[in-house]
Amino acid sequence: MYTYTGTSEAIDDLSGNWRIKFLTSGTFTPLVNMSINIHLIGGGGGGGVSCSGYIGGGGGSAGYSNFIMTSVPLTKDTAYAVVVGNGGPSNTNGGQSYFISTTYAAAGGNKGNGSTGASGGSGAGGGGGYSNDYAAGKGGTNGGNAIPGGSRSAGGGTGQGWISCEFALGTVPTSACNAGVTLYGGGGSGGAGKNYGGTAGPSIAGGVPGGGAGGRSGAGGAGVANTGGGGGGGGYCNFAGGTGGSGIVIIRNHR
Repeated sequence: MYTYTGTSEAIDDLSGNWRIKFLTSGTFTPLVNMSINIHLIGGGGGGGVSCSGYIGGGGGSAGYSNFIMTSVPLTKDTAYAVVVGNGGPSNTNGGQSYFISTTYAAAGGNKGNGSTGASGGSGAGGGGGYSNDYAAGKGGTNGGNAIPGGSRSAGGGTGQGWISCEFALGTVPTSACNAGVTLYGGGGSGGAGKNYGGTAGPSIAGGVPGGGAGGRSGAGGAGVANTGGGGGGGGYCNFAGGTGGSGIVIIRNHR
């Protein structure tokens, strides 16, 4: 049905429908004429770094979600560019994902801004934990607000809710995905404060599936590849925020 120079996964929905997930960038060439829908997730933002007031770095947000449900025509034996957004390194925004051109694109997630969790994307990043009194803040899940680590930690902003369900197959206004539908992107957790914990903290869930968070003496955990998950914030000062998870590009037959 097609050739692809990168890594892809074809899925037969067993109902006369199909999907193709592009996991890395490449060139897509259909061997038949197609009419498709497109869903794109940008790369997750990298976790933040903070040396201010004993606060850990804030988590990065998930990559943005964009779906095109109108019929997009593809011509047999024509080469089309596919770009899967990279996850942002520490303290860096995630990369844009697009199909054919930037006409069909999704922006990368925002980096954790020092101790403040990033806003936007599927799940916003959590704020960093403060001193020895507060643990790392948790990232937002399915578009929800992030949970601050403590009174001096700023949570992230609101994400995109049901739009982050694959092809927006979610329940409005509850933001839950329909049964069997994949939820993409979760905000990274904030890093723990300077005096919190004796060693690098365990990976703290940063949304579904976001990055982990560093402890007192550790880097932030990375976001999950091909989900656009945000990177976890670094532990207080000199510890890098986690790299965001790479994005994904998905097409399916128009329906």
